[in-house]
Amino acid sequence: MKIDNKFWLKNLARNGIALIFVFALGIFLTNSVSIAQEENAEEVETEITEKDNSDDPNDNLLVINENASKEELLEQIEKLDIYVPDNISSYEEYVTFFEKRQTTMINLYELLLKKDISFEEKSTVLSSYIETLSVSPVNDTEKRLEILDSLIQEMETQMNDEIRHLYYNAKAVFYLLQIVVLIEETESTTLDADPEVEQAQTAVLKEKAQPIVNELKQFAFDHSDSAYQIVGFFVDRLEYLGVPDDLNNEIRLDISQTFQESGNEDLIKAANYIEGPLRFKNLAGNDLKMEGVTLDGTEIDWESYRGKIVLVDFWATWCGPCRAEIPNMLSQYKKYHEHGFEIIGYSIDNDVDELRNFVEKEKTPWTIISETLSVEKEFSPISDYYGINSIPQMILVDKEGKVIETDIRGNRLNKLLRKLIPAAKKVLPQEDVEFF
Repeated sequence: MKIDNKFWLKNLARNGIALIFVFALGIFLTNSVSIAQEENAEEVETEITEKDNSDDPNDNLLVINENASKEELLEQIEKLDIYVPDNISSYEEYVTFFEKRQTTMINLYELLLKKDISFEEKSTVLSSYIETLSVSPVNDTEKRLEILDSLIQEMETQMNDEIRHLYYNAKAVFYLLQIVVLIEETESTTLDADPEVEQAQTAVLKEKAQPIVNELKQFAFDHSDSAYQIVGFFVDRLEYLGVPDDLNNEIRLDISQTFQESGNEDLIKAANYIEGPLRFKNLAGNDLKMEGVTLDGTEIDWESYRGKIVLVDFWATWCGPCRAEIPNMLSQYKKYHEHGFEIIGYSIDNDVDELRNFVEKEKTPWTIISETLSVEKEFSPISDYYGINSIPQMILVDKEGKVIETDIRGNRLNKLLRKLIPAAKKVLPQEDVEFF
């Protein structure tokens, strides 16, 4: 079963893991390149050993000098982290560059870890190395497993509170890469293969992966107070590395069922997080769970919204894309509120005072639920319940409380509201604002 590179790339972009995608998006918009027209990027060789033939002088950032000093390596990493070639004009070209960039970064981190660097420097490099490994398909996965295993053993001999967080993430990636190796060793099939073949492949992979999953579960049991971090880091990155959906779901269900039956409060909390994305995938056409405490300290009465079209917006004041949506949301609210349209903002801000100040300054007219206040009143975070780890996430709910759409904003929201609230057409102008 072949790892789908374009799947992890699109998913990575959606969740904002790498800021470099923002720069690429600007290039694509400038050149009017449609991603939808570039669906078949070819596989590329990602190991970089020599300079590409290019006119761009910064292409030497992709060249690895084995004899570079610590300072030179750190400078190269800093520059490469924000570098995008000027001559990229298509999705295919960007996929090629991004794979080269990620592999180069991994190699640079590995070189740095061999240098005589301070504990603080090593912790920073190791954190970046683990994160990059966890979101980027790489060549020589088995080689990376050996390096990671050696680093894990070293951390185990120097364990302290500062190392512990890195150690848990490193172990999660170690189990994750073992599953990737299994996928790489399995006979490749195309993404549109016969469903029965795909199902059989998944069953074989699940059987082979079970010992690895069992080891992960045991590690989480042994460190149950950090199970949320360990397993959360693991499952969140299954998709980034192209683990097929069916296998991803099987692994999630296996871990979740074991933890739910454990009776351990920490493990049950982790299980609820694991199940979140599965609940979210099945939301369309089903009831949306919504509870919590509003900024005025009262509990939301979700049932009182029956009979109305409701937009539930998961957001935060520090989220730029979330704030960029507010003008359009306000425009739609003014148009349709009298005709049965409501908005509920579910804020994941930690700082409640900052949230209040923002809402007061912007004169936000709709109800705001604070996740922080809700947790203080012992409500479970709804963002965890549905596995929402990227914002803004806007969910549209019908008059019966059933979910219509799980990711709707901009013009798509505007057009759908006109269909859902036809009575408003008689009194409202039909202008549209273009959103990208």
